[in-house]
Amino acid sequence: MKSFASKPRCNGFCLFEMLTFLAVLGIIVGLILPTLTSTGDYELARNRRNAQEVAVIYSAAQIAGLNLEGETLEATIRKVMAGGSPAAGVFKNQRFSVGGVAESDVEGIARHLSLKNGQLIYSPTAIAATPPPANSVSSSNPTTPSSAPAVSSSVSEQEMAAVPPSTEPSQPAGIRKRMSL
Repeated sequence: MKSFASKPRCNGFCLFEMLTFLAVLGIIVGLILPTLTSTGDYELARNRRNAQEVAVIYSAAQIAGLNLEGETLEATIRKVMAGGSPAAGVFKNQRFSVGGVAESDVEGIARHLSLKNGQLIYSPTAIAATPPPANSVSSSNPTTPSSAPAVSSSVSEQEMAAVPPSTEPSQPAGIRKRMSL
């Protein structure tokens, strides 16, 4: 009688085993790689986003009549994070605050903001140092103007006077047409 002895198998891996191993290895590398890379870009983007949000909420609160300015830039950021509500006016009891920002983020947010003349100004590039208050005089050379260009989002009184008052609503023509239908 014939015996059906099993043939000795070659030592090695078949194609399916290799592909399975590579797929599992790819999944593991995909999970571990983000934790090994630098988180600097993520933190920079988060600080920029938070700084923009703080500047916008600060400006909106000022327009509503709420003063959130502190003694320093960091104190102002903390006041905006805590928030507040105007006591009178159209925005009475409307809460102006920034949520979801940790106390540990204040230093990173302050790198992208400056406080000039009661306005919180955002810069996407990190600001090296907070400039001295406008009423203080630098001891090095008080006649030399600052090398940084002044950036202001406010409109001067001359520009406001140059614009004639309009009796029509300040909406684009397309919206006026749709509203009149």
